[in-house]
Amino acid sequence: MQGGYTKHVRGGWAHWDLLMALALALAMSMWLVLWPGAQNPLRILLGFLVVLAVPGYTLMVALFPKRSDLDPVERLVMSLGLAVIPVSFLGVILSATWGIRPVPLALGLSGFTLLIGGVAVYRRRRLRREDWFYPDLSWSPRWLGWGVTAAALVFVLSFFVRPNVPLTEFYLLGPTGHFEDYPVRVTPGAAMVVEVGVRNLEGRPMAYVLQAPGMAPLELPLLASGQTWEQTLQLTAPAGGEGRLRLELYRKGEAKPYREVYLMLQPGGEGTP
Repeated sequence: MQGGYTKHVRGGWAHWDLLMALALALAMSMWLVLWPGAQNPLRILLGFLVVLAVPGYTLMVALFPKRSDLDPVERLVMSLGLAVIPVSFLGVILSATWGIRPVPLALGLSGFTLLIGGVAVYRRRRLRREDWFYPDLSWSPRWLGWGVTAAALVFVLSFFVRPNVPLTEFYLLGPTGHFEDYPVRVTPGAAMVVEVGVRNLEGRPMAYVLQAPGMAPLELPLLASGQTWEQTLQLTAPAGGEGRLRLELYRKGEAKPYREVYLMLQPGGEGTP
């Protein structure tokens, strides 16, 4: 048995790798909940690990708990490949429920890591302890080189991933709170209900004014950077058979619309964004 395996298996650190995977997933979830707008290289590195490595590694250990099942290269490839399964599965569930957003995705991956980690622990404990698979953390110059390269890559990527361009998101949601199920069978001039959302990613507090058919200009509360405003509004479908409902978002004090969003309608038929 190699030194790295001996140190952690006989040293009493049972299942330390699975606990570390769960800790990373929970740390990412807490970061997103407590500081949703924070952007820095450490968060990017943590995000890459939680999405691309943690769920795949946990699932790989659950499927192949015995050290002789796979060689190190096969385990690395398997971990990266298996990560696609839980991320895709959670994406399908979230798109039909709460929407694909960072916080629900991180919480979902944390729950997956906890559940599959429990399966991995159960399967390990059915083997002799000296046969358990553990990552070999024996130090070598190669590990130092890989660590420095990974840190440099994350530092460079942070300048491309972070939102450097000021942005305001202006969108419509259907009655279920998703980007679907918009009003159907709209009668010209009749009342219709939609949910309107505005998210401030400008990097500073912003004041907006919303204008929509059938209602007076609506002044939104001051939104801090990263803050989202959503509200259900009752609008009036265009009269005269017009097939487009237009909503305009203004920056307070400006005469020209800052953002616009449209809902394409068919009188008596379906409306699609």
